[in-house]
Amino acid sequence: MARGEPVRGRVHVSLRRGRGNRRRVAVSQVIPMSDPLAALEAPAPVDLLLPADTWAPRRARDALARLDGGGLPPERLQDAMVAVSEAVTNAVVHAYGHGGGGAVRLKAWAQGDALAVIVRDEGCGFDPRSTVRGERTGLGMGVSVMRSVASEMRIVSRPGAGAAVFLLFRP
Repeated sequence: MARGEPVRGRVHVSLRRGRGNRRRVAVSQVIPMSDPLAALEAPAPVDLLLPADTWAPRRARDALARLDGGGLPPERLQDAMVAVSEAVTNAVVHAYGHGGGGAVRLKAWAQGDALAVIVRDEGCGFDPRSTVRGERTGLGMGVSVMRSVASEMRIVSRPGAGAAVFLLFRP
């Protein structure tokens, strides 16, 4: 296995010392909101492939906590942890059903003074326009929470093709 290559269920975090001797995550790449899926191929300090089970949201939160927020204030890092937990939970419950059986990929990196995160599954997919609370899909509450705490959010999905949630958190 090559150095820096993601390991299933483990966190690879690259840190460097920044101004004021603060830990900073090495910047991997600036990903435009117009093409968030490009980040799936870019290297990132956190790149996890999590089993789609009840422990996946906790593992995702733990990974972000180790990342140190890329310089975000603690309250914004908490916002990021809440949103990522919601995205991972949605993938576990809606992409693969309650039976699980799939995986959820989590990537996180510093993007300037912001923290960028992608949560990706290869499940059943959905129409992102149908995430209004109360519709048959059961989606909506978690999406509303993510939208309310993230500086930017984008969902890329279609039925039968999995889903990717791109979240950006600015200070």
